[in-house]
Amino acid sequence: MKDLSKVIELNPHDADDYADRGFTYKEKGVFFRAIQEYSKAIRIDPRKEFYESRAGVYRKIGLNAEAASDINKAKQLAK
Repeated sequence: MKDLSKVIELNPHDADDYADRGFTYKEKGVFFRAIQEYSKAIRIDPRKEFYESRAGVYRKIGLNAEAASDINKAKQLAK
């Protein structure tokens, strides 16, 4: 986690790094922080996979409406 934070500090405009940190938080069970990191990635580069990842975290914590919204957005981006 410290390495990811340092990488982001050096290059705060790389969406993949935020998504990686979101994944790490998700794996540790820190779900709200994971959502924040995926949201940062989406703001930088709104990619289908980032929406899908955030939707998975939303589902895990029971925020089904938010998950559905992200899945719909991911489907739109896939077109």
